[in-house]
Amino acid sequence: MKQCKALLKKEWQTHWRTILTPLLFLAVIYVTILLSLLINLIKHGGITRQSFVSFLNFGLEAPYWISMSVTTLLGFVHMVSGIILADGLINGDHKRQCQIFHFSQPLPFVKIAGTKYLFACIAPILMLAATSFVNVLVVNLWIGFYKHTYFWMGMMGWLQTLISVGLSILFVSSLAWFFAGIFKRKSFPLGILCLLGIEIILQTLNYMVGWHIPSLMENLMKLINMNVSTPAIALEYTKQSITRLVRANWQDVFSTVNVLKIGLSAVFGVLGALLYKRRELR
Repeated sequence: MKQCKALLKKEWQTHWRTILTPLLFLAVIYVTILLSLLINLIKHGGITRQSFVSFLNFGLEAPYWISMSVTTLLGFVHMVSGIILADGLINGDHKRQCQIFHFSQPLPFVKIAGTKYLFACIAPILMLAATSFVNVLVVNLWIGFYKHTYFWMGMMGWLQTLISVGLSILFVSSLAWFFAGIFKRKSFPLGILCLLGIEIILQTLNYMVGWHIPSLMENLMKLINMNVSTPAIALEYTKQSITRLVRANWQDVFSTVNVLKIGLSAVFGVLGALLYKRRELR
């Protein structure tokens, strides 16, 4: 346990900038919003109700949709962070030419690779959970100040989207981890180029031979997709229809696609670790 704690501490001290970079993105958004409010205050001499939520004509479901949108937007940022983090955790020591030193420590390889993999996949999800919760809480309290809504809907939308987006981040980070085990530099772009090459070959075979091989990139996009499936947005919901909507989206959260994301993430994690172990040290 102490060894794992020391490894996690080492990874944090090395890669904390990558993990905290999304906070800079949030800071820019909040500064922009505050400047907009300040300009509105100067021009109109006050902040009116019509300046905000009321003009959207949202009903009781407003916190639900907005919570999902906010969490999904932040999910994109943390997904990019996970991609960069996965490459840095595998190839960072190689670039700094200190890989031999770390591998010479009296630690099992399983702990070294396992700690790196968990750090690459779990850290962005935990950061997303923290940042999205704070933002969703602020936004929903702000909406409730101007319009009567169901506050619990906002929290439910946040939780459902967090699970769905978190699993997408897990899958993409694991895929980036696998690519980093193959390529020592620019691993994710090179990995995507390889997949595009395979896609071109498959589609060429489908066209020339008449096969019906499923599209690799289309299936990949389904796995990367971070949105919870929802019906078309209506302006007003009854309490009963909102309850049915939440239940339907829980079924989407615990779908076979998300189970497949977990399974493929485990496979990519193992393959990436094996490639990492077999590469030439320097």
